Amino acid sequence: MFDEMPQPGLVLWTLMIMAYVCLTHPGEALELFQMMRGVGVIPDMVAVAIVVSASGLLGDLGVAKTIHCFIEKSWVEVDAFVSNTLINTYGECGSLTDAYRFFQEDFSRKPP
Repeated sequence: MFDEMPQPGLVLWTLMIMAYVCLTHPGEALELFQMMRGVGVIPDMVAVAIVVSASGLLGDLGVAKTIHCFIEKSWVEVDAFVSNTLINTYGECGSLTDAYRFFQEDFSRKPP
């Protein structure tokens, strides 16, 4: 049914990506995210947080860092939810150093 839609919007793409994550198919979730970007749909912070979670499920530090780099270069706002998801993902990938580094950088960017 999803394939039959002429131009699915951000909400539908995000729901489909989230469904793959919930079904513990993070690789498929990441592929769908790439497809979404490929057709010109711009992700919001909800979609990004879900994709960050998918990279954590994979346990692939390289993928996590790639998504983090995408977040840094895009207009996506990094709120507390996205920040916490990134920290958790770095931990799931076995890199407490990166989790702590991001925590320190994120904390230093926030106003008192």
